[in-house]
Amino acid sequence: MRLSPCELLCLFLLLAQSTGTPDQPPQGNAECPEDTGITDGNATYTDELRVGSMVMYTCARGYYPYPAASRVCQSNGKWTELRSKTGHLIRQPSCREIKCPSQLDFENGSYFPRLTSYSVGSALSFECFDGYNIRGSAQRTCQINGKWNGTTPICDDGSGNCLNPGIPAGARKTGIRYRIDDKVKYHCMGNMDLIGSELRVCQESGEWTGTEPSCQYPFSFDFPTEVKDQFDASIANILDLTQRNKPKTESLARRIKIKKDGLLHVYFLLDASKSVGQKHFEMFQNSIAAFVEGLARFEITVNFGIVTYATVPKVILPVYDHDSADWTVVQAKLTNRTLYRDHHDRTGTNIRAALDVVYEMMSFQKTSFHLQKRDQIWYTIRHAILLLTDGKSNMGGRPKDTIIKIHRLLEIDEKRRDFLDVYAFGIGNLDVDRTELNDIASKKPGENHVFVMEDPESLKASFEDMLDFPDFGDMCGLANESSAATIREKFPWLVHIKAPLGSDSCLGSLIANRWILTAAHCFPPTIDSGLFAIGIRSDPEQIYRIRNVHVHELYDSRKKQHENIKEVYEYDIALVEIDEEVKFSKVARPICLPCTEASNRALKKLAQMTCDQQEKYLISVRDVPAHFHASSGRKLNVIIESQDQKETCNNKITHWPDFENVTDVPGYTSQFLCTAMQGRDVAACKGESGGALYVDKNKRYIQMGIVSWGVYNPCRNKAYDYSTQPPELRREPARPGQSPRDFHLNLFKPEIQTWLKEKLEGIIGFL
Repeated sequence: MRLSPCELLCLFLLLAQSTGTPDQPPQGNAECPEDTGITDGNATYTDELRVGSMVMYTCARGYYPYPAASRVCQSNGKWTELRSKTGHLIRQPSCREIKCPSQLDFENGSYFPRLTSYSVGSALSFECFDGYNIRGSAQRTCQINGKWNGTTPICDDGSGNCLNPGIPAGARKTGIRYRIDDKVKYHCMGNMDLIGSELRVCQESGEWTGTEPSCQYPFSFDFPTEVKDQFDASIANILDLTQRNKPKTESLARRIKIKKDGLLHVYFLLDASKSVGQKHFEMFQNSIAAFVEGLARFEITVNFGIVTYATVPKVILPVYDHDSADWTVVQAKLTNRTLYRDHHDRTGTNIRAALDVVYEMMSFQKTSFHLQKRDQIWYTIRHAILLLTDGKSNMGGRPKDTIIKIHRLLEIDEKRRDFLDVYAFGIGNLDVDRTELNDIASKKPGENHVFVMEDPESLKASFEDMLDFPDFGDMCGLANESSAATIREKFPWLVHIKAPLGSDSCLGSLIANRWILTAAHCFPPTIDSGLFAIGIRSDPEQIYRIRNVHVHELYDSRKKQHENIKEVYEYDIALVEIDEEVKFSKVARPICLPCTEASNRALKKLAQMTCDQQEKYLISVRDVPAHFHASSGRKLNVIIESQDQKETCNNKITHWPDFENVTDVPGYTSQFLCTAMQGRDVAACKGESGGALYVDKNKRYIQMGIVSWGVYNPCRNKAYDYSTQPPELRREPARPGQSPRDFHLNLFKPEIQTWLKEKLEGIIGFL
């Protein structure tokens, strides 16, 4: 039966309504067909087969999903296509072996073995011809992340104005002359991306412009330790903490650095697109929050700006906001659990729009400074942008165009190159557009600003110990608070004093590279020599000999024995001078003393702040949380009772048997800070005298007092096995109704400050 044209049209429309056409999404609750999986790997779904769900491909260690790690269920009921880098359609993904780039060229030397490909574990060896010396790694091994270990090997005879820049694995180089204004150009072979500078120019300073290039496969990634070390090295340059023990040549350190009390503006751009997911976005948040906390320790003013972005950006905190310099507020905003859900309509990754917001913030600030006639200050501000993304920008135009605008706004040229740092973190190596990130990131000699990580867990691992440098110069009160840090790294000022002649040991605190602060009663009147160790007993200790012990001249524990008072502890302070300098490191750093220029910088207070003002700032509330150390090194928590609580705290000593007949309580306590227990921690034990009573301000540690004496010894019961019991059970709790109190020599007292200034003149700067 033949159908009329009208009948054919009606039938077509009916079929289209019931089944949908290829160009239209199906009606109702569309689903994608079950994915056929990946050859030799596993496939998992983020939201079953629903629209928006992702199928994630994983392979065994040493292999990677090809050509992509994921696909998305689209509204037309189809999974996104899989295509190779050249555009060919791939029907089914597969797991392929990770390999490292081949060494294609090597100037002035030879290498072996010469193979077309190198699997994980393969080794390369390099040798130079006569007359040339090798720089970099003479032997390299292919790692499981698809990158060679070590650094690019180079054979050089030193005849050029610039050193030979070398040829990284997987690259070809044009240009063989290395004199002033000579150029070299690189390109990567195959399907590798070039990270770093494609073109480099030899300058009069003997330094090449830009960053050393590398060729990376789409499956390669950076180890967390690499990211930490390379990012730390760049940030250390900004903070003037780098190369302290090396010559300050152009090739080793930047020319322009943030000085103490300088200004730094940091902008965080966090990808909140759907592919990131709530769980991974929270890892972004926590990683950046840890970075903020670490940066807050430094003696510069940092203003933070926060932008989240997907299809459109959202400003969480403008860099010019009043709270942008308060790291606690910044952390609270960063860790807000609604930030990801705020992008409910997220369908894209608009990196350019996020960078446009940064440009607008900078423009507003520049105009504000100009109107206030503070242009000179504006041009001293350093700017750093940290971009986190799990893929490539798929809308909004080229992000690089906005970076060019930012360069123009900040007037970044060769002389001002160090006033802007753009760091690009790509999370999820296979889906990251490395070329785009490289276009965005800064390119500075000896530094890396592009990091590609395997997953958000790797980002978190990288940031855990971020900004923990081996050398902080003369900065006091710094410590590593990460979960992986040892006790010595967490409390690097802690000193054990091993008294001679079998006397009881004491604790002390490192305050300068030859000086230890402790209690006078730790030393017999006749002492003139002895040993003490930096560190704690559970770690290897470095032993130093005592050169001299300076006990306060007015200290005399027996001066009231004629009044039947067994011991008094006024002026219970001593300084130990050692016979060689302590080299500051992660496990040996000084704590900050109050009323010093260093503690003022740590607190980020004006230079003219007085000792009285500092005391009021640090003890401005009734109950001040503070800490001291057990002899094992464990940190114990106490409360400094101040203001109207102080008298009550002092008077508690009359509740103990040894002090029942004491009538002159102020005579015992006038020089001391009184502390009460907090939680399960009770009081100091014998052997913990001389240690620091300290507070935490902005993640910098300030010593307030010296552990001196108390009314209760929680370690007096020899039946307690203090060495094997858990830390919280090592101290015998006081009986019900008893109120243990400890007394710590108050370092703010004028008579104590006068003595410290006299002994430490020229060593520590006091207010």
